[in-house]
Amino acid sequence: MKKMRIIKVVIGIALIVLGASFFRIKTDEQFIKLTPTEESKYLVPMQSGVSYDQDAVIHNKIISRVGIYFLPLHPLLHHTGIITLQLKRGDTVLETASINSLYIDQTVPTQFIFDHPIASAQDETLRIHVTVSDSISTDIALRNRTFDNDFSGEEVHFSIDGVPQQYPFAYTADEVLHPALIKQVGGMIALAGLALITLPFLRKRQLLRDHLLLVAIAGLQGLSAIGSTTSMIVYGVAVLIVLTIAWWILRIVGRSRISALFGACIVACSTWLPLALVAAHGAVAQLSFKDALLDPNQIKISHAAGAYVGFFALFFAVVGIAVLVTALFRDTRRRMMVDSIVAIALVICAFLAFGHGAFAIPFATIPVSWGIAWFASLGLHNMQRFIGKNDRMVQIFLILLVAIALLDLMHVASVTLAYGAPL
Repeated sequence: MKKMRIIKVVIGIALIVLGASFFRIKTDEQFIKLTPTEESKYLVPMQSGVSYDQDAVIHNKIISRVGIYFLPLHPLLHHTGIITLQLKRGDTVLETASINSLYIDQTVPTQFIFDHPIASAQDETLRIHVTVSDSISTDIALRNRTFDNDFSGEEVHFSIDGVPQQYPFAYTADEVLHPALIKQVGGMIALAGLALITLPFLRKRQLLRDHLLLVAIAGLQGLSAIGSTTSMIVYGVAVLIVLTIAWWILRIVGRSRISALFGACIVACSTWLPLALVAAHGAVAQLSFKDALLDPNQIKISHAAGAYVGFFALFFAVVGIAVLVTALFRDTRRRMMVDSIVAIALVICAFLAFGHGAFAIPFATIPVSWGIAWFASLGLHNMQRFIGKNDRMVQIFLILLVAIALLDLMHVASVTLAYGAPL
């Protein structure tokens, strides 16, 4: 027994270390792609000793690389040179990167990678300063981008030695991202490891364990606010309040711990709460059932009344409703009466949310999501009873299922918070 305990502790520590390593994972994502105009007259041959500067407005990004579209004017096999790019704030050089002309590919932008990513302020103008060495003077050209329906040029201004030019040069820019979903996966792995270590203590204190788990889930969901203007603390606290209330309601009506947790997560982690934070005082559009509850695109400008619950919630809600319908014919207990009342309220709210009459209320998607969570919890509860409530493998399977469903909700919430904005 002691040996098994040591093994669990070792595995738990390994899981915590593994989960913590996920918090260090980062990636680059392109946020600007200004492609060149495909005509030979839109070229700017580059000369040594001349400064090519482009001022661009950057909206609160951590810039990790800049790509420039170059075109060799003739083969560079017998002589090469260096192209240098500086990112400036006014006259202050923030970061410098250089590349050999051998690596220029006219079909893709040449990437200048910064050793230390640069954070911009909100709506800040930064300058891209490009120069070439003497050995390749007039050998390569910057490719321009003309104005069209997709590009007005309002936030980009190109100059040569301080002289404004008509068209900017084509470029790309990437930002450093620390994906919230990766952190949340790491957090779940670390929680599994922590559970293995503290299992003997928490096994005798189930209520404490349940509430610690609610706090942990709210903390992980709060990470969805990374990269948004919403405070992680405010969002996490709001999630915790809703999560705790929903969990207690479901426990009071008799749901198992895991099914109560499942239903509470659907309620608290649905996108109605992120949309309520980013869409305050904004207009709300009427949506279809699919758009509001199953479409992961819940961004404010198109899904102001959304309440994403996902496939897992909908599947188990259907199971729960089937359980209720079956029970109505042979069970008149008070619990079934409560389920019936919730079902009636769900139908009424769905009519108000997705109907197109004079009484349509888009915000009714919020109680609809609560109703779906109620029956999803009921469906999982009865499935758990049917396939074996005390079977350890069944419990592990259901825990993994709930974790996957929760990660789906967390990911959609992250995107909603990151890209949603008031109208």
